[in-house]
Amino acid sequence: MRISKIKKMEIFNPKKIEKVNTEEYELNYRHRIVLYGGDKICFQLSFFLKSGNVNSFQESKIDTCVIKIIKDNLHREFYVVESAEPVGPYLENIIKFLNICKSYNKSVTILTGQHSNDIINLYKLNNADVMFLPLFNLLWYERDVVYTSFFKENTFEKRYLTLNRADKPIRKLLYDYLKNNDLFKFGEYSFRFLNEASFDENHKTENSSFINSINDKFSFHKKCFLNFIVESVNEDDWLFDGKKIKQNFTSEKTYKALYTGLPFILIGEPNIIQSLKNCGIKTFSDYWDESYDDIELQKDRVASAFNILKNICYESDNRLREIYNDTEFIHKHNIELVDDILNNNLKILKQEKKW
Repeated sequence: MRISKIKKMEIFNPKKIEKVNTEEYELNYRHRIVLYGGDKICFQLSFFLKSGNVNSFQESKIDTCVIKIIKDNLHREFYVVESAEPVGPYLENIIKFLNICKSYNKSVTILTGQHSNDIINLYKLNNADVMFLPLFNLLWYERDVVYTSFFKENTFEKRYLTLNRADKPIRKLLYDYLKNNDLFKFGEYSFRFLNEASFDENHKTENSSFINSINDKFSFHKKCFLNFIVESVNEDDWLFDGKKIKQNFTSEKTYKALYTGLPFILIGEPNIIQSLKNCGIKTFSDYWDESYDDIELQKDRVASAFNILKNICYESDNRLREIYNDTEFIHKHNIELVDDILNNNLKILKQEKKW
C-alpha cells in the first residue's frame, strides 16, 4: 500500500478570530490555545502549560483572563483536548480550571488518549466528563504531508534512525549510550537540544510536521533499518493529592513512526507498548525482546532497550533483511488501523457529541 498525500483531517474548522487589543485575549494569541467552532470551545493542553520558567496560569492577570474566557463563553460546550502529557503543573492547572468552571456551573468534557485509569478517575472526581478516544491526540497534528511507504529495497546503510527534539533525561541517556559505545556511526540521529545531528538539520525549524519533512527530505526510510523512539515520559516522581499519578501516553512521535515503514523500538512509560497493542497496533516482540516495556524502574527499562539497539547495530545484513521484509505486514496493518481509529474517533465526536 502506497502512502502519498493524506488530506488533513479536522474535527471542525475553527473560525479565524480577529485580534482584539484587550487583555482577555492575550493568552489566546500568545499560545494559540483556544479554538472556537460554532457552539464549542476547545482548550488545548497548551492552555494549561507553564510559559518558560513561570507558571503563567497562576498569575493574577492570567487567572483573570481565564475567568473572562470562561464567563464570555458559557453558552458554548467546553472541551479540554489532551494533546501532550498532562503531568505536574499541567494537571494541577487542568484541575484548577475544572474548579473554576464548576463555580460557574459549567460542565467540561475531557477528550483524552490516555490509558491511565489514575488520570481518567482523577478527572471524573473533579466533575469532568471523560471521553476516551484511542490515539485521540494525534488528530491535532498536521497530516497534510508526504508519508513514506514500505521500501523493500532499503539498503540498511544505517542501522537506526532516532530524532529527538526537546531536552529529556532519557534522550540525554540515549546520547551518552550511543557515544560511549561508539554507535553513532551506525545511525542517523538528531539531538536538537544539544545541536547534534548526523545530517544538515535546521535547528530553528519549529512546526508540527517537522519529523515528517525530515524523513522525506533525507529518505531515511530507504536506508535505515529501525526507528528508535523516545516518547514523552513523566520524569519526576510527583504526587497529586497524596497519590502518584501514572500515565501511559503516546504522542505524534509514535504516530509518525507508524507511517515510516520501519520497525520501531519505543521507550516511554511502563506498558506503553502494551497500550498500543490494546488498540490493536502490532509491534515487534517476535523479533526482539519487548519485555523491557514491563520494567517499572526507568534506568533498567531504558538500559534493556538500549542493549537491543546495540545488538541490532552489529547484526548481519542478511538477518536484518529477513526481519525487515517479514515486517511489511505489520506496517500495512498499523497504517490501516490508525486510519480506522482516526475515522472512528471522528464518527464518535460527530454522532455522540454532535460535532
